[in-house]
Amino acid sequence: MVYLFYVCIDQEKITKFITENKTILPSRDREQVASFKTAQSACHFIAGRKLLVHGIDHLGIDHLKLSNLQIGKYNRPFFIDSLSFNISHSGNIVVCILAEKGRLGVDIEQITNIEFSDYSSVFTVNEFNMMKKSSSPQSEFFKYWTRKEAIIKADGRGFNIDPLSFEVIRDEVIVDNELWFLSEVEIASSYCMHIASDVSLNSEVRLEKVAFC
Repeated sequence: MVYLFYVCIDQEKITKFITENKTILPSRDREQVASFKTAQSACHFIAGRKLLVHGIDHLGIDHLKLSNLQIGKYNRPFFIDSLSFNISHSGNIVVCILAEKGRLGVDIEQITNIEFSDYSSVFTVNEFNMMKKSSSPQSEFFKYWTRKEAIIKADGRGFNIDPLSFEVIRDEVIVDNELWFLSEVEIASSYCMHIASDVSLNSEVRLEKVAFC
């Protein structure tokens, strides 16, 4: 079972949210919050950490704390434990997924107008053709973007993987001899989100909207 927790941020309360919640973070995370150039970035980071804590509490894993987080070779945070998690944000939504087995990646994006030619280093000719054939090319672009990004995040190497080295046209994708399963999750009409896992999810994704204030 994969658990997905998400929160919708009130843009008018961002400063208050940061002030009231940054103290829950360990010192390393507070330093990172201080380095962000915008209040929205800081808010998204804190909300992601709060969702992670909420998820850990929900699963009853009492021994895991934010201070236990390790940072991997490719700057990905992880626990030295069986718990897998990943966080993403876009617009005013922040999401966190957790599972006690498998490797996970999630990406959410707010659907906006983009110029396809700016992404020739990300998508293959086949992928671009599929987007252009769609009745809604912009939405199709974000479908492919979130699918590709979710796999890259689940793998853990980030864009050290060449995004042109694999295609996300199908729900099962092989990257460097590893099989990934893709699932779309809908939480808002103007957003697109996908989960990638090395374990077939079979639609076993439990959603919970969280309110922090």
